[in-house]
Amino acid sequence: MRSTDVAWVAGIVEGEGCITWNTGGLNKVTGERYGTPNVQMSMSDKDVVARVANILKSNLKGPYDKGLGNKPQWFTCAGGQKAASWLMTLYPFLGERRRAKAAEVLALWRASGPTRGKYSSKCIRGHDYDGHRNGQRTCSECASIRNTNRDMALVSV
Repeated sequence: MRSTDVAWVAGIVEGEGCITWNTGGLNKVTGERYGTPNVQMSMSDKDVVARVANILKSNLKGPYDKGLGNKPQWFTCAGGQKAASWLMTLYPFLGERRRAKAAEVLALWRASGPTRGKYSSKCIRGHDYDGHRNGQRTCSECASIRNTNRDMALVSV
């Protein structure tokens, strides 16, 4: 990737983008909320959004109808580890307000501990992954809970 691409994406994010901390999950074991960083943008110029999506390695979504008299909108979003990476890369090119938001989101991301998903070493309940099956990481503690619940359901039938 060229440095001009990075600077170009920073300019688009500065003008049309949004940096957010998306809270949405609830840890089933601890009851704590977790979230993810997001870098997103939406605009009516498909070619611009497609180029951003290509550079960020994210999906192009749309078109979304915004009602009578409005142009269709195209959307892309990078989230999680990828968004955190991009925020650190774009940071030197951002203006004061976006830098402050990027710093806030990155601080939340760093404080949130180990990530979930493909970068995580723990399952959604906080147990360590300890095996593999059919190309997927597995958690024997969760498997045991599922088996117990299944067996209890079969007994009660």
